[in-house]
Amino acid sequence: SNGNLTIAIYSGETKVNSIAVDANKGYNEANFDVSFSKAGMKAFEKANKKASLRKASNGVYYLPKGKYIVKIGAETSEFEVK
Repeated sequence: SNGNLTIAIYSGETKVNSIAVDANKGYNEANFDVSFSKAGMKAFEKANKKASLRKASNGVYYLPKGKYIVKIGAETSEFEVK
C-alpha cells in the first residue's frame, strides 16, 4: 500500500495526538514521541481537570504517566507511559 497512515493516540476516549506516517517504508512499526498535539492537550485538560501538565525543557508537553491506546487503521494496541 502507499500513501500515509494516521496514528491516533487516545487517553480513554480523548484523542491526545494524531500523527501521519509514510506507509511506504515497508515496516509496520512507526516511531512517535509521546507528546500532545495542541488540540489533544486542550481536549485532555478538559477531560482531566485535575491534570497538571508540565512543559519539558524543549518546549514539548509529554503525555503524563498512564495507559494509552494507539489506533492505526483498524489495528488497536495499548502502551503505557511509565
